[in-house]
Amino acid sequence: MGESTFIKLCKKDNSLLNLITEARQLDLVMFDLVQRFTQAPTAFRSNAEMGIFFKIESERELRQVWDEFAAELEFETFKKLCDQVWKEPYSYVKICRKDPHNKLYFDCDKHIKGVHFH
Repeated sequence: MGESTFIKLCKKDNSLLNLITEARQLDLVMFDLVQRFTQAPTAFRSNAEMGIFFKIESERELRQVWDEFAAELEFETFKKLCDQVWKEPYSYVKICRKDPHNKLYFDCDKHIKGVHFH
């Protein structure tokens, strides 16, 4: 499984990692597509305002996503919600850290504490 060009650049040049932490103040939008959540640099993950997650097979990876994006929920609740969503082909879980819906634990439109199901 190869690394993305973005990850390779981050490993070679710390100034890119510095840019990640300042991207919001500079009004920059950055994204990276990785096959495993833990492949993305920690600085990138911790500064991400949104994550879109397709089916995650590894419980270790899922726990990492939960820990960094949705720890307000119990892990088992988060896992059940994700499993329910991922039953549908091509479905994903979108977690928005800055979304005003994060104040809600549940509403009838399938929003669970900022975890959006599509």
